[in-house]
Amino acid sequence: MDSESEKSAEPQIRWSARAKTSFSATLDHIASQDQRAALLVAQRVTRALSALTLQPELGTTVAGTSTRRFAIPRTGHLIDYQVKGGELLIVRWVRSTRQRK
Repeated sequence: MDSESEKSAEPQIRWSARAKTSFSATLDHIASQDQRAALLVAQRVTRALSALTLQPELGTTVAGTSTRRFAIPRTGHLIDYQVKGGELLIVRWVRSTRQRK
């Protein structure tokens, strides 16, 4: 295989409408308080998605589904995603919750 073929083997990233709306709302909310923090979150998401395209199995499986879950480092958020037909589909963006004792 040549390097061009290897690159095309990485899944392409696509967001569901619901996930993209939630992500955009999160960034807008953060930016309203601190634009630099919003930029950092966006950069961290970009880095995490790049890692997932290289290793889609990084996320943990959600029981009984083809969906995987991945916590975006240092953002307090996680994504649910599916890998189908050469595509990494982000199906959910959500704030992670802490378990209270």
